[in-house]
Amino acid sequence: MINNTIVPNMTLFLPEHNNKIIIVNTKNGGIKVKGALNFKEASINTTNGGINVNNLYVLENLKVSTKNGGIKVQNTSAHNI
Repeated sequence: MINNTIVPNMTLFLPEHNNKIIIVNTKNGGIKVKGALNFKEASINTTNGGINVNNLYVLENLKVSTKNGGIKVQNTSAHNI
């Protein structure tokens, strides 16, 4: 039997100036957010997978959630987490 699993890897490049809102959702798979990024609001969610956030500055609300996986947040600040 042949395994027909597709594993997508995406890299998203954003301008260096302040961005308003970022929303990242996935059902199966990990999420990594890294680089000196600035947002007004951020929401990062996955159902099955880990989340790794590094060097993120959020002016207002940051929501990070997973139902089945770990969350690691480093060098990140937000008014509400």
